[in-house]
Amino acid sequence: MTRAHAARRPHWGLRLATEGRAAVVERRWRLPVVLTLLFTVPAFYEELLDDVTPWLAMVAYLLAAVVLAVALAHTTWHSKHRGRHLSGNAADVLLVVGLVLAALMPASQHSPPALMFRFGVSILSLVRML
Repeated sequence: MTRAHAARRPHWGLRLATEGRAAVVERRWRLPVVLTLLFTVPAFYEELLDDVTPWLAMVAYLLAAVVLAVALAHTTWHSKHRGRHLSGNAADVLLVVGLVLAALMPASQHSPPALMFRFGVSILSLVRML
């Protein structure tokens, strides 16, 4: 794929690192990021069924946020154009904030807005895993 073609392709707020070391670092973070995001799927359902937010669901959301933030920061650090890489991955930044807020919100059974917010975070997580 040529650079001109890659520049025109939609990226939905997620861009792969293309420079040497940054690309290697990003590839190494793929499995830990996907695994921690996968743990948020059962956490969503566990939280949905309990009257209070279970600590396991909170840990899953926070762990996913930390791993994703560290992966993004590590890759950005090794990028030649750090600002461009960070702005090209705005969906990751949004997901990190969403995961932290999802962990801190009240139980979904008592708060329909919390349920809708967590549902939005879960959709963004699924998009990120693809």
